[in-house]
Amino acid sequence: MTTRRCHRRHACAVLVCASVLVALALTSAPGAGADPVPQLAPRDAEQRWIDLRTVPAMAGVSFEVDGQTYATSYDGTVSIPVFGLTELADRLHFVGTMPDPSSRVQLVRLSFPPQQGYRRPVVAVFSLQHAVSFRFSDPAGRPVPTDRVASMTIRSATGEERTLSGAELAAPVMLPATDVTNVDGVLTPRDIRYTVQDVRVDGASTVNRSQQDFYPARTSELDVATLFYDVQVSARDGLFGGAAGDAVVLRRPDGAEVRYPMTDGEVTLERLPRGDYEVMVESSGLKVRQPITVTRDQVAQVKVVTRLDLLVAAAVAVLVVGGLGLVGVTRRRRRARRRDEEAAQARRRSAPGGSDVGAPDPRPAARDPEPVA
Repeated sequence: MTTRRCHRRHACAVLVCASVLVALALTSAPGAGADPVPQLAPRDAEQRWIDLRTVPAMAGVSFEVDGQTYATSYDGTVSIPVFGLTELADRLHFVGTMPDPSSRVQLVRLSFPPQQGYRRPVVAVFSLQHAVSFRFSDPAGRPVPTDRVASMTIRSATGEERTLSGAELAAPVMLPATDVTNVDGVLTPRDIRYTVQDVRVDGASTVNRSQQDFYPARTSELDVATLFYDVQVSARDGLFGGAAGDAVVLRRPDGAEVRYPMTDGEVTLERLPRGDYEVMVESSGLKVRQPITVTRDQVAQVKVVTRLDLLVAAAVAVLVVGGLGLVGVTRRRRRARRRDEEAAQARRRSAPGGSDVGAPDPRPAARDPEPVA
């Protein structure tokens, strides 16, 4: 009896140990919820490195190689571990950059210089665009409303010319900011220089060509200095010098006409763009357009021919004509009298008996001698 109990206890112990071993085996085997076993890289290729550099240098530029993503550091470089350096043009892809609403980045090309041992240099050339806002001011520093500007033309150092107008002037404009050149075999970035060629207001150019420049890579807002001036128009009577005229009609370079009321024959035309204009003073007399050239703050004296001037001129003309007519009549009468006298003398000389009988002696009469005391 005792022997049977011992065998039973031994069998139970064996079963318990077997159950524990089976449970341990099941928990150690990979199942549905277990983490996957990492796949090792094939050993047919040893580890190599890609030394990538961006031109210009930019931080945060992401590239993908063999399913892994890497970003450049502050100096625009990143070293990427890979297995094998073949077919990099198909394996290396540009992903993007850190979001920046004030700039745009576009990959131009990937350059693959010769391999250096276990490392392969790669140069990523980018073109950058930066947003630039434009505002305008006159020589006194006062702002010029953007809606007064019809258009602005800028030209880059690369020869590209662009004309901005309307809504383009009211919002930031994206402009190419950098260019890459080959200097002694090294790709070198260069900031693109722009010059202001023309700013049109009322049909007139308000800047001097190419005198103002800027670099989109260095500035995000440009204050364009424009040429605006004040002109005081003073209208005076052409004969008497008094104030004359009710208003001035200004013809702008674009052909449009603007009327300005006058007070005591004067009015100030504020902030006129530099250019050639015509002014006409409205009065009761003649309306004559007079050209003026606006190149600075100035006073324009305008002579006005009023109705009174016309009446005075007409009266003077009548007097002059009448006086000339009277002088002419008098002269004609004198000449006629002289001709009559000469004709009478000729008739007397030709009469029988000699010379002028009864004709007055032109010689002075002799005087009797005075007695001597």
